[in-house]
Amino acid sequence: MAMVLAALPQGAARPVSEATIDRVSELDGIYLFDVRKYPTAVQEQLVAIEAENGICRGHSGDDPTTIAACDRRDAMIAEVNKKGWCWGPDEAIEADRHWMRAGTACHI
Repeated sequence: MAMVLAALPQGAARPVSEATIDRVSELDGIYLFDVRKYPTAVQEQLVAIEAENGICRGHSGDDPTTIAACDRRDAMIAEVNKKGWCWGPDEAIEADRHWMRAGTACHI
């Protein structure tokens, strides 16, 4: 898993490459949405959040590796929230939620 995260694009906002999308989407237990429909300013963070979430939710809750992945995921979510994006709509069940602009349907 760490190799995949290290391979994610770093630096200035730019579209996430097809190779990165394919590499992350092939990991067991990770559902990768179509990140290309989101602005480049948040694309690489959303891919990284998804990868960390796969570790966080797919492993033992008392394993230090799992705890660290959850902490990294939560920190990245806070950064995406600061950019005006949230996981919603608030009233939707988890399976129907997606990343969206914060507003009346989704609150940070």
